[in-house]
Amino acid sequence: MPRFPNLRSDAAKLSLATTHDMNQPASRLASSPTSGLTASLIAMLAVMSALGPASMQILLPALPIIRESFVVSTAVAQLTLSLSMFSIAMATLIYGPLSDRFGRKPILLIGCGVTFVGSLF
Repeated sequence: MPRFPNLRSDAAKLSLATTHDMNQPASRLASSPTSGLTASLIAMLAVMSALGPASMQILLPALPIIRESFVVSTAVAQLTLSLSMFSIAMATLIYGPLSDRFGRKPILLIGCGVTFVGSLF
């Protein structure tokens, strides 16, 4: 008796499914889920993806001013850069599973709202 009896039939089904999808007419493939991407959506996603790296580029030249304004050592001023990078990393780890559970749109809107409110204060 084979150890995995369904493995062969599953592989045959997968092979049949991929062959079937490749033989679909181009008009049917055009109605795929990715065809709903508009230029404005792509632009918004690009801007949102660039917010973290852009904030790093803005923060780096401001480190001497932060040090002088708050009268702290260089190490403490550089801690803002470390904390910013840590925050981006933690947000990535948190937003991923949340967007899988609740959907991308609500999580993106909440993230944009948090970013907006954070920029006010």
